[in-house]
Amino acid sequence: MQKLKTVTSLESILEAWDLYANRKFEAIVSHEEYSHSPSKDLRDLARLGQLEIARNTTDPEGELFAPLVQAMRQYWKGHYSDACALLGQWLETREYHTAMILDRFLECAFMCDQYRPAFQILNKFIKIPYYRDRLADDIVRSAHHAGLDKEAVGLYRDLAGSIRDQSVHQKAALSMVKLGLFRDAEKLLIKLFEKITGKKYGYSEDQFDALRSKYSERASTIEKQKRASSEDVMELGLAYLFSSRYDEALRLFETLKKKSASAA
Repeated sequence: MQKLKTVTSLESILEAWDLYANRKFEAIVSHEEYSHSPSKDLRDLARLGQLEIARNTTDPEGELFAPLVQAMRQYWKGHYSDACALLGQWLETREYHTAMILDRFLECAFMCDQYRPAFQILNKFIKIPYYRDRLADDIVRSAHHAGLDKEAVGLYRDLAGSIRDQSVHQKAALSMVKLGLFRDAEKLLIKLFEKITGKKYGYSEDQFDALRSKYSERASTIEKQKRASSEDVMELGLAYLFSSRYDEALRLFETLKKKSASAA
């Protein structure tokens, strides 16, 4: 008889967790078997649902989901540093995962500049096919900001087709610069330039040195102009690009993009 109760309790826990994972919080809270269950773990799952609806709940009682309840309580209180640590520990050590939990952790980690812990968690989940495309931007961004430039470049090369945020391409290029991969960085930034401006600069490999010399000299000339045309601004962007002033180059390219969009 005791074995039957144990199995039933486990089945109920899995059912309740499935509701939580699918964000059916009302269904958890309104299910009396969960909120009034003799199982502390089921009652804690009901608390997780309550948190999502009312943003507060009573103290957890069980062992299985109590850490997650505490983590989500910190999140809804706005204690993002504490929530980051607790959610990271949950994702690292427990097998009950959802996209929402991972998103909340990343939100807190980025808000608190906790890029290395974010990278560690992302490096675990990026191996899961379901998350691969979804986490491509975040893992390259985290590696770059954590100073893990070798990892950032390696991941970028592996995941480039899944990168959606244009700024992540820039961060990958800056990591390439830090590693001394200047030619790779320049090629990447030229692609960004072409995408942003709609202009093709189809230079071949053997023209890079000549371009670098040409545009480095042009930079000081264009900077002195009081009124520069769009073509001048594009040239200045390339001048910055080939003078290793990558942030300034991207800033100008983005300005051109905005001007082009407003004129359309």
